[in-house]
Order: sequence, then structure tokens, then C-alpha cells
Amino acid sequence: MKNERLNFSTNWNGKLFCNYFTTIRLHNPRKYGVGNQYDFHLKEVFMGEVKVIDHKKLTVATISEWIARLDTGYSAEETKNIIRTMYKNIDNFTDDTPLSYVLLHKIKKP
Repeated sequence: MKNERLNFSTNWNGKLFCNYFTTIRLHNPRKYGVGNQYDFHLKEVFMGEVKVIDHKKLTVATISEWIARLDTGYSAEETKNIIRTMYKNIDNFTDDTPLSYVLLHKIKKP
């Protein structure tokens, strides 16, 4: 069975080279359920396979310096602006829209 695809447009903080890394996505507990596996790509380049280890619900308003600096390498305010830009085309997206902070484990390299 083929894995779903998880796409990244930028390798924020060089995290995609690590064995464990995080991603912030629109909240979807079923999609980002513990144990789910994905092929992940940076732009169109296959980077390997990952498995969801855990996920937490958060919002743009609750992104802390810890989350921001580890996920993107930028400050909390800069990261909040990045997220707002990423989801600018989503109707009714606000600083209180639920997001998923997903912890991933790289289980296979290309």
C-alpha cells in the first residue's frame, strides 16, 4: 500500500535532515493520527518516509518561542506571520483556527 504524501515547500531550520522533526498544519487529528505514515517531499524531491509519533492541538495565537524556534528557526512573531501567509487563502482563517503541531520520525531515507 502506497503512503500518502506530505509536502514541504521549505526546509525550515534544516529540520528535514533530522531523524525527528515537527510540522505545523491545519488541525486534522485523523490525518495526523499517531502511527500514520507518509512519503515526504521537499518541493518535488522525495526525502523519505515518516511516521507520526504524536500531535498536539494549537493555534497561531498559542505558538510559543520554543515551538517557533524549533520548527522554523524564526521568532514566535515571525512564525505566526509565516503561518498566516501559508493559509491566507483559507476562508475564515484566524489566529484561533485550530492547527496540529505534529511530531514526525523519519523511518526511511531515500
